[in-house]
Amino acid sequence: TCNETEIINDKLKQTERELADIRKEANNYQNMLQQSQTQYATLERKYSKVKKILRDFQQRDRDMVR
Repeated sequence: TCNETEIINDKLKQTERELADIRKEANNYQNMLQQSQTQYATLERKYSKVKKILRDFQQRDRDMVR
């Protein structure tokens, strides 16, 4: 039984290490996701701004043709 307890304790420690590694990895992915979301929001704002500028130029062009 002493040997069985040692085996169980070793397995438990190994599982705890694996869990800690998985938590670190999940945290890293969460950080990457947050960075990606921030970059996406920035690009979305820039895209909207460019679309507005393009519409303005197109309207000016139509006005000049008339």
